[in-house]
Amino acid sequence: MNARARARLSLSVLLAAVAAACTAPAPAPGPRLESRTAIALTFDNDVFTGSDNNYTNGFSIAAMTGPVRSESPDSLPRRWGKAWSFLPFIDSERGDVYVGAAIGQEIFTPEDITVANPPPTEQPYAGVLFADFTFAGRGANQCSAWKLRVGMVGPESQAAEVQTKAHEIIDDDRPQGWDTQLPTEPILNLDYNLVQEIPLVRGDGLGARIIPTAGVSVGNYFTGGGLAAHAEVGWNLPDTVGAISLRNGIDPIGLIAATRKTAPSLSLFAGGGAFLVGHYLPLDGTVFRDSPSVDSEPVVGFLSAGASVRAGSFALSYLLSFFSQRYATEQTNDDFGRVTLSWSF
Repeated sequence: MNARARARLSLSVLLAAVAAACTAPAPAPGPRLESRTAIALTFDNDVFTGSDNNYTNGFSIAAMTGPVRSESPDSLPRRWGKAWSFLPFIDSERGDVYVGAAIGQEIFTPEDITVANPPPTEQPYAGVLFADFTFAGRGANQCSAWKLRVGMVGPESQAAEVQTKAHEIIDDDRPQGWDTQLPTEPILNLDYNLVQEIPLVRGDGLGARIIPTAGVSVGNYFTGGGLAAHAEVGWNLPDTVGAISLRNGIDPIGLIAATRKTAPSLSLFAGGGAFLVGHYLPLDGTVFRDSPSVDSEPVVGFLSAGASVRAGSFALSYLLSFFSQRYATEQTNDDFGRVTLSWSF
């Protein structure tokens, strides 16, 4: 049995394990949250780690409702939540349910962007334009979230124009190889994440916890699964939220915009995990058309660390993630930083 076949077998075991975890009795509802809606701006760039390759830049703007049961029966969030209610593992009767949406762009480039025809052994040029739709449920010490990603890879993503203009502004090397980018193909992907909090310290403001996370994905953007855990310590810790992805590792504040605290909050977090990879579009290429590609590694490990601070309606976080080799001929590991600013109202 080769490495990729072993990875697929392991992925099947992982899927079964996550499904078993999700069939456990639903937790009691957590405290009702104050915020009704939140906006979050996220910026990813490998300039934070001193590189300019592989996953090199990304941004998104997201909106997340508060608990949909606090909305009027005819409101869009309430109707949207009802439309998603057929999904399993989220109990709207015993916990708070949220819906959200995001739009964004991702840019991937090879090691040397000054070469018009990059070597076939390097990360292909790829631009992704996407819209994500989230349906999440939070109970006591647990959060489950489904995410549907629709979008497009190819020239329509405008990634070439964005990177070229950005490099002109900062007087950096002009990328030369965008004519070789992945061709146009629609994207459809479904993700599920399960987050469980294990409290270690609970006092007047001070807290510490360990948060295991499991995720699975199916689609032509990413098919695979991951397991991770991170430790978090701080003052007035936010509610248990978050997600993992092969693109950005641990993201403990993935749904942080869904809550608001009247007292200031500060936390530090660090952790890691691994992914089993069946297909990852930015490396393995398009599914329905021939394209440049490299063979992604069947197992990818990562470490993430960062901090978040919240005051009233605002939250700011900084995250650094470091990855093992994503493909066999990768010369420099794919590390990057992430900044997220959210506003609840």
